[in-house]
Amino acid sequence: MIENSRPEIVVSAGFSGALQPELKLGEIVIGENFSAPRVLRSIPSLQHFRTGQILTAPDILADSDAKRKLGASSGALAGDLESAHLHQVCLDAGIPMLSVRTISDTLDQDIPIPGDILINPETGKSDPAAIFRYLFRYPAKAPQFAKLISDARASQQSLAKALATILPEILRLQPQ
Repeated sequence: MIENSRPEIVVSAGFSGALQPELKLGEIVIGENFSAPRVLRSIPSLQHFRTGQILTAPDILADSDAKRKLGASSGALAGDLESAHLHQVCLDAGIPMLSVRTISDTLDQDIPIPGDILINPETGKSDPAAIFRYLFRYPAKAPQFAKLISDARASQQSLAKALATILPEILRLQPQ
C-alpha cells in the first residue's frame, strides 16, 4: 500500500502497554526510535507528550511481571506489536514516520484474556465469538475484561485528542 500511494509521511498511531511505572492510562508516548528526527522537530506541542523508546514485542504483553522485566531490561517506555515492522517498511521506502502511542494498560495491569484470543494472530483482529467463549469458560475474568474495554475507550479518546493537535502541526510543514 505504501509503495502504491507514496505518502509524504506515515503516522503510526495506536495502543501500547506501559513498560514503566510512571506511565498512566491514556498518556501519549512518542516513539523516538520509530520517528524521523525532522518530523519530531516539526511538532511544537511535543513537550506535552512523553518521548522515548518503544519496544515492539512479538505478542501482547499480558502479564504485569513480564512487562516490568521487559521495561527494566530495555528501558523502553511502552510496548506495542507493530511500530518496528512499519518503521522498517517506511525506512525501505524512504518515507518518514511518526510513532504515536496511547497507554491502554498500565504496568501493574494484567490483560485478562490470553493475547491469541484477544487478537487473532492470523487476522490481527478481535474475534468476538472467541472472546465470548473464553469469558463463558472463565466468568471471573469478565469484570477485568469490561475494565480493559473501558480503559481502551478512554485511551482512544486521548489518542484522538493528541492527533488533533499533532497532525495539523506536521501537515503545516509538508510541501503542498
